[in-house]
Amino acid sequence: MKRRKNGKAAPEGWKSPDGGKRMKAVLAVSFGTTVDETREKTIGAVERELAEAFPEHQLFRAFTSQKIVKALKKTGKGSFCTVWEALDEIAERGADELTVQPTFLTAGGEYGRLRSTLSEWLLAHPSVCKKAYLGKPLLDTAEDRIQAVRAVREELPALHNGEICLLAGHGTVGASNDEREGSGSGREDPASGAEKKMENLSDAMEALACEMSRGAMHFATLEEAERDFETVIRRLKVSPGAHILLVPFMLSAGLHILRDIGGEGENTWKSRLKERGFQVSLLERGLGEYRGIREIYVSHARRAESFKAEALR
Repeated sequence: MKRRKNGKAAPEGWKSPDGGKRMKAVLAVSFGTTVDETREKTIGAVERELAEAFPEHQLFRAFTSQKIVKALKKTGKGSFCTVWEALDEIAERGADELTVQPTFLTAGGEYGRLRSTLSEWLLAHPSVCKKAYLGKPLLDTAEDRIQAVRAVREELPALHNGEICLLAGHGTVGASNDEREGSGSGREDPASGAEKKMENLSDAMEALACEMSRGAMHFATLEEAERDFETVIRRLKVSPGAHILLVPFMLSAGLHILRDIGGEGENTWKSRLKERGFQVSLLERGLGEYRGIREIYVSHARRAESFKAEALR
Protein backbone atom coordinates (compact mmCIF):
# COMPACT_ATOMS: atom_id res chain seq x y z
CA MET A 1 0.00 0.00 0.00
CA LYS A 2 1.14 3.57 -0.64
CA ARG A 3 2.22 5.90 2.17
CA ARG A 4 0.70 9.31 2.74
CA LYS A 5 2.68 12.26 4.10
CA ASN A 6 1.80 11.48 7.69
CA GLY A 7 3.23 7.97 7.29
CA LYS A 8 -0.15 6.23 7.42
CA ALA A 9 -1.04 3.65 4.81
CA ALA A 10 -3.66 4.57 2.24
CA PRO A 11 -5.91 2.11 0.37
CA GLU A 12 -4.54 0.62 -2.82
CA GLY A 13 -5.14 2.98 -5.72
CA TRP A 14 -5.10 6.13 -3.55
CA LYS A 15 -3.85 9.27 -5.26
CA SER A 16 -2.93 12.61 -3.74
CA PRO A 17 -5.28 15.13 -5.42
CA ASP A 18 -4.58 18.74 -6.37
CA GLY A 19 -0.87 18.60 -5.63
CA GLY A 20 -1.42 18.12 -1.90
CA LYS A 21 -4.38 20.49 -1.47
CA ARG A 22 -6.94 18.41 0.41
CA MET A 23 -10.21 20.22 1.00
CA LYS A 24 -12.65 17.47 0.00
CA ALA A 25 -12.78 13.93 1.34
CA VAL A 26 -14.52 10.66 0.56
CA LEU A 27 -14.76 8.19 3.43
CA ALA A 28 -15.47 4.57 2.48
CA VAL A 29 -16.95 2.74 5.47
CA SER A 30 -17.04 -1.06 5.65
CA PHE A 31 -17.57 -3.66 8.35
CA GLY A 32 -14.07 -4.96 7.61
CA THR A 33 -12.21 -8.26 7.32
CA THR A 34 -8.88 -9.48 8.66
CA VAL A 35 -8.06 -11.46 5.50
CA ASP A 36 -5.66 -9.29 3.48
CA GLU A 37 -6.31 -10.82 0.06
CA THR A 38 -10.08 -10.79 0.49
CA ARG A 39 -10.02 -7.22 1.78
CA GLU A 40 -8.14 -5.86 -1.25
CA LYS A 41 -10.21 -7.85 -3.78
CA THR A 42 -13.52 -6.65 -2.35
CA ILE A 43 -13.39 -3.61 -0.06
CA GLY A 44 -10.25 -2.35 -1.77
CA ALA A 45 -11.86 -2.73 -5.20
CA VAL A 46 -14.81 -0.54 -4.17
CA GLU A 47 -12.45 2.04 -2.68
CA ARG A 48 -10.36 2.19 -5.85
CA GLU A 49 -13.48 2.86 -7.93
CA LEU A 50 -14.51 5.62 -5.53
CA ALA A 51 -11.04 7.18 -5.77
CA GLU A 52 -11.27 7.12 -9.56
CA ALA A 53 -14.78 8.59 -9.55
CA PHE A 54 -13.77 11.43 -7.19
CA PRO A 55 -10.34 12.56 -8.42
CA GLU A 56 -10.67 15.93 -6.65
CA HIS A 57 -11.18 14.21 -3.29
CA GLN A 58 -8.89 12.40 -0.91
CA LEU A 59 -10.01 8.87 -0.09
CA PHE A 60 -10.12 7.58 3.48
CA ARG A 61 -11.06 4.15 4.80
CA ALA A 62 -12.80 3.13 8.04
CA PHE A 63 -14.10 -0.15 9.47
CA THR A 64 -17.03 -0.34 11.86
CA SER A 65 -15.93 -3.57 13.57
CA GLN A 66 -13.82 -2.67 16.58
CA LYS A 67 -12.76 -6.30 16.86
CA ILE A 68 -11.42 -6.34 13.30
CA VAL A 69 -9.70 -2.94 13.65
CA LYS A 70 -8.02 -4.10 16.86
CA ALA A 71 -6.81 -7.32 15.22
CA LEU A 72 -5.49 -5.47 12.16
CA LYS A 73 -3.65 -2.89 14.27
CA LYS A 74 -1.82 -5.72 16.03
CA THR A 75 -0.41 -6.94 12.71
CA GLY A 76 1.43 -3.65 12.16
CA LYS A 77 0.91 -4.01 8.41
CA GLY A 78 -0.79 -0.67 7.89
CA SER A 79 -3.06 1.97 9.36
CA PHE A 80 -6.60 0.80 10.13
CA CYS A 81 -9.16 2.83 12.03
CA THR A 82 -12.74 3.14 13.20
CA VAL A 83 -15.15 5.69 11.76
CA TRP A 84 -14.47 8.16 14.57
CA GLU A 85 -10.70 7.86 14.13
CA ALA A 86 -10.99 8.37 10.36
CA LEU A 87 -13.15 11.45 10.88
CA ASP A 88 -10.54 12.87 13.26
CA GLU A 89 -7.86 12.40 10.60
CA ILE A 90 -10.08 14.04 7.99
CA ALA A 91 -10.50 17.01 10.33
CA GLU A 92 -6.73 17.22 10.81
CA ARG A 93 -6.35 17.47 7.04
CA GLY A 94 -8.68 20.47 7.00
CA ALA A 95 -11.39 19.00 4.78
CA ASP A 96 -14.39 21.30 4.42
CA GLU A 97 -16.53 18.86 2.43
CA LEU A 98 -17.10 15.21 3.27
CA THR A 99 -18.93 12.45 1.42
CA VAL A 100 -19.34 9.18 3.32
CA GLN A 101 -20.13 6.05 1.31
CA PRO A 102 -20.80 2.84 3.25
CA THR A 103 -20.33 -0.56 1.63
CA PHE A 104 -23.16 -2.07 3.68
CA LEU A 105 -25.81 -3.98 1.77
CA THR A 106 -28.81 -2.59 3.65
CA ALA A 107 -29.90 0.24 5.93
CA GLY A 108 -29.81 -2.04 8.95
CA GLY A 109 -28.09 -1.75 12.29
CA GLU A 110 -24.62 -0.94 10.95
CA TYR A 111 -26.01 1.88 8.80
CA GLY A 112 -28.01 3.30 11.69
CA ARG A 113 -24.98 3.28 13.96
CA LEU A 114 -22.91 4.94 11.24
CA ARG A 115 -25.45 7.77 11.03
CA SER A 116 -25.37 8.17 14.80
CA THR A 117 -21.57 8.26 14.86
CA LEU A 118 -21.44 10.83 12.06
CA SER A 119 -24.03 13.05 13.71
CA GLU A 120 -22.30 12.87 17.07
CA TRP A 121 -18.90 13.63 15.54
CA LEU A 122 -20.19 16.58 13.51
CA LEU A 123 -21.86 18.09 16.57
CA ALA A 124 -18.57 17.75 18.43
CA HIS A 125 -16.63 19.41 15.57
CA PRO A 126 -18.83 22.28 14.31
CA SER A 127 -15.96 24.14 12.66
CA VAL A 128 -14.93 21.39 10.21
CA CYS A 129 -16.59 19.60 7.29
CA LYS A 130 -19.18 22.31 6.71
CA LYS A 131 -20.68 20.13 3.99
CA ALA A 132 -21.20 16.47 4.87
CA TYR A 133 -23.24 13.87 2.99
CA LEU A 134 -24.03 10.19 3.41
CA GLY A 135 -24.54 7.75 0.54
CA LYS A 136 -27.08 4.94 0.61
CA PRO A 137 -26.25 1.23 1.05
CA LEU A 138 -26.17 -1.21 -1.86
CA LEU A 139 -29.76 -2.48 -1.86
CA ASP A 140 -31.51 0.80 -1.07
CA THR A 141 -34.17 0.82 -3.80
CA ALA A 142 -35.97 -1.72 -5.97
CA GLU A 143 -33.87 -0.55 -8.91
CA ASP A 144 -30.69 -1.07 -6.87
CA ARG A 145 -31.76 -4.63 -6.12
CA ILE A 146 -32.45 -5.33 -9.79
CA GLN A 147 -29.03 -3.96 -10.74
CA ALA A 148 -27.33 -5.98 -8.00
CA VAL A 149 -28.89 -9.29 -9.07
CA ARG A 150 -28.11 -8.48 -12.70
CA ALA A 151 -24.49 -7.66 -11.83
CA VAL A 152 -24.00 -11.06 -10.23
CA ARG A 153 -25.91 -12.96 -12.90
CA GLU A 154 -23.83 -11.44 -15.70
CA GLU A 155 -20.55 -12.67 -14.21
CA LEU A 156 -21.66 -16.12 -13.05
CA PRO A 157 -20.41 -19.27 -14.75
CA ALA A 158 -22.93 -20.52 -17.31
CA LEU A 159 -25.71 -22.58 -15.74
CA HIS A 160 -26.76 -25.61 -17.74
CA ASN A 161 -30.20 -27.23 -17.78
CA GLY A 162 -31.28 -28.21 -14.30
CA GLU A 163 -28.49 -26.33 -12.52
CA ILE A 164 -29.41 -23.87 -9.80
CA CYS A 165 -27.58 -20.87 -8.33
CA LEU A 166 -28.28 -20.20 -4.66
CA LEU A 167 -27.27 -16.71 -3.51
CA ALA A 168 -26.28 -16.82 0.16
CA GLY A 169 -26.84 -13.61 2.10
CA HIS A 170 -25.87 -12.97 5.69
CA GLY A 171 -29.22 -12.25 7.29
CA THR A 172 -30.72 -9.81 9.74
CA VAL A 173 -28.84 -7.12 11.61
CA GLY A 174 -27.19 -7.88 14.92
CA ALA A 175 -25.79 -11.21 13.81
CA SER A 176 -22.95 -10.94 16.33
CA ASN A 177 -22.01 -8.93 19.39
CA ASP A 178 -19.17 -7.37 17.43
CA GLU A 179 -21.58 -6.09 14.79
CA ARG A 180 -23.68 -4.55 17.54
CA GLU A 181 -20.63 -2.72 18.89
CA GLY A 182 -19.98 -0.98 15.58
CA SER A 183 -17.61 1.94 15.91
CA GLY A 184 -19.18 3.64 18.90
CA SER A 185 -19.01 2.98 22.60
CA GLY A 186 -22.09 2.58 24.73
CA ARG A 187 -24.48 4.21 22.26
CA GLU A 188 -27.99 2.87 21.92
CA ASP A 189 -28.65 0.67 18.90
CA PRO A 190 -30.81 2.75 16.50
CA ALA A 191 -31.93 -0.22 14.42
CA SER A 192 -35.39 -0.69 15.91
CA GLY A 193 -37.56 -2.91 13.72
CA ALA A 194 -34.74 -3.59 11.27
CA GLU A 195 -34.99 -7.38 11.67
CA LYS A 196 -38.51 -7.40 10.24
CA LYS A 197 -37.46 -5.17 7.36
CA MET A 198 -34.60 -7.53 6.58
CA GLU A 199 -36.95 -10.53 6.50
CA ASN A 200 -39.11 -8.69 3.97
CA LEU A 201 -36.01 -7.80 1.96
CA SER A 202 -34.92 -11.43 1.89
CA ASP A 203 -38.31 -12.43 0.48
CA ALA A 204 -38.07 -9.64 -2.10
CA MET A 205 -34.59 -10.74 -3.14
CA GLU A 206 -35.74 -14.34 -3.54
CA ALA A 207 -38.67 -13.30 -5.74
CA LEU A 208 -36.45 -11.01 -7.78
CA ALA A 209 -33.64 -13.54 -8.31
CA CYS A 210 -36.12 -16.21 -9.34
CA GLU A 211 -37.98 -13.91 -11.74
CA MET A 212 -34.83 -12.52 -13.39
CA SER A 213 -33.40 -15.98 -14.01
CA ARG A 214 -36.56 -17.92 -14.87
CA GLY A 215 -36.13 -19.98 -11.73
CA ALA A 216 -32.41 -20.68 -12.08
CA MET A 217 -31.36 -18.32 -9.26
CA HIS A 218 -32.59 -18.23 -5.68
CA PHE A 219 -31.77 -16.25 -2.55
CA ALA A 220 -31.54 -17.26 1.11
CA THR A 221 -29.70 -16.05 4.19
CA LEU A 222 -27.53 -17.84 6.72
CA GLU A 223 -29.94 -16.98 9.50
CA GLU A 224 -32.90 -18.14 7.44
CA ALA A 225 -31.22 -21.49 6.81
CA GLU A 226 -30.35 -21.84 10.48
CA ARG A 227 -34.02 -21.42 11.40
CA ASP A 228 -35.50 -23.67 8.72
CA PHE A 229 -33.22 -25.19 6.09
CA GLU A 230 -35.98 -27.41 4.71
CA THR A 231 -37.91 -24.34 3.57
CA VAL A 232 -34.82 -23.13 1.71
CA ILE A 233 -34.52 -26.50 -0.05
CA ARG A 234 -38.20 -26.61 -1.03
CA ARG A 235 -37.81 -23.13 -2.50
CA LEU A 236 -35.30 -24.47 -5.05
CA LYS A 237 -37.88 -26.77 -6.66
CA VAL A 238 -35.26 -29.21 -7.93
CA SER A 239 -34.89 -32.94 -7.46
CA PRO A 240 -31.96 -34.68 -5.74
CA GLY A 241 -29.08 -35.15 -8.15
CA ALA A 242 -29.28 -31.59 -9.48
CA HIS A 243 -26.22 -29.36 -9.29
CA ILE A 244 -26.38 -26.34 -6.97
CA LEU A 245 -23.85 -23.51 -7.19
CA LEU A 246 -23.52 -21.66 -3.88
CA VAL A 247 -22.69 -17.97 -4.40
CA PRO A 248 -21.96 -15.66 -1.42
CA PHE A 249 -24.08 -12.50 -1.56
CA MET A 250 -21.87 -10.49 0.79
CA LEU A 251 -19.35 -7.77 0.11
CA SER A 252 -16.40 -9.78 1.46
CA ALA A 253 -16.73 -13.55 1.49
CA GLY A 254 -14.48 -14.09 4.52
CA LEU A 255 -13.11 -17.44 5.59
CA HIS A 256 -15.76 -18.03 8.26
CA ILE A 257 -18.54 -17.27 5.77
CA LEU A 258 -17.09 -19.59 3.16
CA ARG A 259 -16.69 -22.22 5.85
CA ASP A 260 -20.32 -21.86 6.98
CA ILE A 261 -21.58 -22.15 3.42
CA GLY A 262 -19.17 -24.42 1.57
CA GLY A 263 -17.08 -26.10 4.26
CA GLU A 264 -16.97 -29.80 5.02
CA GLY A 265 -18.54 -29.57 8.48
CA GLU A 266 -21.81 -31.40 9.01
CA ASN A 267 -23.90 -28.23 9.43
CA THR A 268 -22.67 -26.28 6.39
CA TRP A 269 -24.99 -25.61 3.46
CA LYS A 270 -22.81 -27.76 1.23
CA SER A 271 -22.91 -30.76 3.55
CA ARG A 272 -26.63 -30.49 4.23
CA LEU A 273 -27.42 -30.27 0.53
CA LYS A 274 -25.13 -33.19 -0.30
CA GLU A 275 -26.87 -35.24 2.39
CA ARG A 276 -30.06 -34.79 0.41
CA GLY A 277 -28.47 -36.00 -2.80
CA PHE A 278 -27.52 -32.73 -4.50
CA GLN A 279 -24.23 -32.01 -6.24
CA VAL A 280 -22.79 -28.84 -4.73
CA SER A 281 -20.00 -26.40 -5.59
CA LEU A 282 -19.00 -23.03 -4.13
CA LEU A 283 -18.01 -19.83 -5.92
CA GLU A 284 -15.45 -18.14 -3.65
CA ARG A 285 -16.15 -14.57 -4.60
CA GLY A 286 -17.44 -11.52 -2.71
CA LEU A 287 -19.77 -8.87 -4.11
CA GLY A 288 -16.97 -6.32 -4.19
CA GLU A 289 -15.40 -8.31 -7.03
CA TYR A 290 -18.34 -7.67 -9.38
CA ARG A 291 -18.01 -4.57 -11.55
CA GLY A 292 -21.75 -3.89 -11.55
CA ILE A 293 -21.86 -3.95 -7.74
CA ARG A 294 -19.05 -1.42 -7.50
CA GLU A 295 -20.87 0.81 -9.97
CA ILE A 296 -23.90 0.92 -7.66
CA TYR A 297 -21.78 2.13 -4.76
CA VAL A 298 -20.18 4.81 -6.93
CA SER A 299 -23.58 5.99 -8.17
CA HIS A 300 -24.80 6.27 -4.58
CA ALA A 301 -21.77 8.35 -3.64
CA ARG A 302 -22.30 10.59 -6.67
CA ARG A 303 -25.95 11.15 -5.78
CA ALA A 304 -25.10 11.89 -2.17
CA GLU A 305 -22.73 14.63 -3.26
CA SER A 306 -24.53 16.03 -6.29
CA PHE A 307 -28.03 16.21 -4.85
CA LYS A 308 -27.08 16.55 -1.20
CA ALA A 309 -30.09 14.40 -0.35
CA GLU A 310 -28.36 12.96 2.69
CA ALA A 311 -27.02 16.16 4.25
CA LEU A 312 -26.19 15.21 7.81
CA ARG A 313 -27.04 18.60 9.25
